[in-house]
Amino acid sequence: MKEIKLKKCPCCGGETKFEYGQDFITKQVRAKCSKCGLATEWVDESVDYCAKEEAAKVWNLRAQQINLKHQIDLKCPICGGKDIYCEGGIMTKSRIVCTECGTEILIGDKKQVEKIITEIKKLI
Repeated sequence: MKEIKLKKCPCCGGETKFEYGQDFITKQVRAKCSKCGLATEWVDESVDYCAKEEAAKVWNLRAQQINLKHQIDLKCPICGGKDIYCEGGIMTKSRIVCTECGTEILIGDKKQVEKIITEIKKLI
């Protein structure tokens, strides 16, 4: 069986690991950042479905699509601070936080992320 590789967290660059759980009878797996806690939704395991591969696919796609590296150049729209980071949560729900003034921007999906980043860049 080939090794399943997970990319680093798109928000904090932390190491990502598989986390296992169980919903009543069904075993589940998800990819989760060990640093900030960002995680995929739980994926149910079954005989004819490789949940670990699906969780990795979702995580790695997220790492490509919403790689927030370009936030290094961003400033907070409120205080102008440069210490902005993405805080963990469910993969489709994250938030960008300024550690200098505490401004939080909740993010619901990829389109919202792109819109928010575009708006913030206009203010810089």
